[in-house]
Amino acid sequence: MTKEEVEKFLKNEVLPSLSGFRVSGRLCYRPPATNLLRGLFLDQTSSEFELHLNVFVQPLYVPSPCLYFNFGERVGDPARHNMRWNLSPNLRGKSAQTLVEVIKGWNENFLVKIETPHDLALYLEPSLRTRPDDLHLLEALAYSRILSGDAANAVHDLELLHKRNNRTYPWELELSARVAKIKSLLLDIGLEAAKNQLYQWEEFTKAVIKLR
Repeated sequence: MTKEEVEKFLKNEVLPSLSGFRVSGRLCYRPPATNLLRGLFLDQTSSEFELHLNVFVQPLYVPSPCLYFNFGERVGDPARHNMRWNLSPNLRGKSAQTLVEVIKGWNENFLVKIETPHDLALYLEPSLRTRPDDLHLLEALAYSRILSGDAANAVHDLELLHKRNNRTYPWELELSARVAKIKSLLLDIGLEAAKNQLYQWEEFTKAVIKLR
């Protein structure tokens, strides 16, 4: 299915049952998208009518040129016991009904519970036990703590990031530069300066992913 077909499907068959959500292409999200983007994304697979459902929270203050689904789940179709959702014309009505119910459940049990950077920090912190070397997790956690006013733990996370970053690949070097900048602002100028930098990065991310 094309992006336009998925957008039409979401608007006509899913959105009426999801109060307050907005649709933009393959993305369906809860406004306002302030600090966090909370929603779902119907991603194309190799099959024309089969899609992946990603339910996620993306911290917009971590600068990114695209959407990503590190913090959330890929959710399958429980009726078909399949990780793909089949939206072929002969199955679309039944699939849409199941999809809406699944999304409602994830909205109530996941998306509405993560409204602020502090909420996201609380959600991410337990994951450090199983993903201690996940640089993306550490970066999101550190920045979320800064916006929550938790400077001490944020500095600890930033120091861990520096130690665990091998700085081998271009993305690792970019991450290292961001971390150094935020840490310098936090320690040399203060919490508000670090927050202002994160707000600037948030605006960058919104502009690049064309969030509307």
